[in-house]
Amino acid sequence: MWVRQWLPEQRREKYGHYSTLLKELRTEDETSFYNYTRLPRALYDELLHRIEGRINEKDTWYRNSLCPSLKLSITLRHLACGDSYRSLFYNFRVAPNTISLIIHEVCDAIKAEFAAEVIQQFEK
Repeated sequence: MWVRQWLPEQRREKYGHYSTLLKELRTEDETSFYNYTRLPRALYDELLHRIEGRINEKDTWYRNSLCPSLKLSITLRHLACGDSYRSLFYNFRVAPNTISLIIHEVCDAIKAEFAAEVIQQFEK
């Protein structure tokens, strides 16, 4: 087995922060959801909608890809409070090397999606 016993997708969905805590906060406590992600639910949903095409990957015959909302949640948690990859690894049950790729992928997607709206280009 190439994955630790407590990391498979089934356990991530049953015990990981994304599938447990974040879903509870999303439906039961808007203030805590904001505190956890540093975004209101509506803005989280809009951001996810706008970048999910850029961060969505296809499943393979040996492994399901991570869903875009999980990737966004990991990235926001890292940006919101500076959680280390090791801490995120235990909370979200995603390997640190994968987390490092996810955070760069999501940040690049956000920059690409919002660059035209947020970054002004100056002509010389």
